[in-house]
Amino acid sequence: MMLITKNKRIFHKRITLLYLILSMGIGHRVTVAQTYMTTDEAIRHPKSELADRIEERESLTVMSYNIYRGMEKDTSDNKTVYTDWLKKIGVDILAIQETAKTTQQSLLEQAEAYNHPYAEILSENEYSIALTSKYPIKNVRRFHKDLHHGLLMADIGDYTIMVTHLSPFTYKKRHQEIETILEIVRNEKKKEGLIFLGDFNSVSRLDSTLYTESDRYLRNMKMLAKKYSSHDNLINGEKLDFEVHDKIVNFPFTDVLHWKNTDYLIARPGRIDFIYVSNDLKNEIKEAKFVFDEFTKYYSDHFPLLMTLQTGGRSGKDK
Repeated sequence: MMLITKNKRIFHKRITLLYLILSMGIGHRVTVAQTYMTTDEAIRHPKSELADRIEERESLTVMSYNIYRGMEKDTSDNKTVYTDWLKKIGVDILAIQETAKTTQQSLLEQAEAYNHPYAEILSENEYSIALTSKYPIKNVRRFHKDLHHGLLMADIGDYTIMVTHLSPFTYKKRHQEIETILEIVRNEKKKEGLIFLGDFNSVSRLDSTLYTESDRYLRNMKMLAKKYSSHDNLINGEKLDFEVHDKIVNFPFTDVLHWKNTDYLIARPGRIDFIYVSNDLKNEIKEAKFVFDEFTKYYSDHFPLLMTLQTGGRSGKDK
C-alpha cells in the first residue's frame, strides 16, 4: 500500500510538471532552452532569447570602426553619446579597434546600451580589438603571437568574423602579420562565409589612382618618418607599399567597398580601413560605404566602414 501511494505521488508530480511545461506554449521555447546554458554563458549573454535568428534575416549590417583610444573624445558618462549613435545606426555586428581601457565586463555593459547582448574582447590592454553583436558569438579564437594588436576570430551564424588591427609602424611588420593571419585562415576547415575587417594601416593598389592624383598621403608618411624614428611605412622611404592588400586580394578575398562602388568617397588622405569577404559572399554585398555624419566627423580620426549583405535567409540555401 505504501508503495502504491509513493508511485501515485511521483505520477502526479510528473503530470503537474508536464502541464506546466505545455502551458508555457511555443512562445517560451527559447526560455526553456536557456536552462541548458552554462553559468558563464548566462552571465556573459543575458539576452540569449535572440538565439540564432540571424539565419532568418533578409539582410545583415556589419561595421568596422577604429574608435580612437576607446572613444576618449566622448566624455559623457558611460560613453552615452557613442552608444546612442550606435543604437540609432542599428548595426547588427560591430568590429572595434582601439578599445582602450576596456575590460570584457565594461565592453558587455557598453554593448548592451546599443542592443548588442553579445561581446568579446581580444585582451584587456590599452589598444585591443573587440566584436559585439545582436546574435550569439560562438567558437571564439584569439591570436596574439607575431601580431602587433592581434586577431579575433569568431562564428556568428553561418559567418566567420575576423577582426584585426595591423602595426602602424613598419610595412615589413605588416607583411609578416598578414602572412601569419592568412596562414591561420588556410588552416581553418571552413573557407566560406568569411568576413575579414579592421584597421590595416596600409593602402591598397585598388586605390592607386587616388595616390597618383594627390601626393598628400605620401607626404604624410614621409613627415611621420622624419618625426618618429619608429615609423618606416614607405619602401626605401619613397614608395607606397601595396603588398598587404595584394596578398589579401590574391588569397582570394573581395574588397567590399571597391567591389560595390565604382566611385567612393575616402575622407582620409589614404584608405586604411577595410572590410573583405570570401568570394562566395561577394554577390550578397548590397551596400558598402563610409559613414559620414556629425558624430563621425568629430569623435574619431577614422570613419566607420559599413557593409550590408543581402542574405535572403542564407542558412540552408545552396550557394
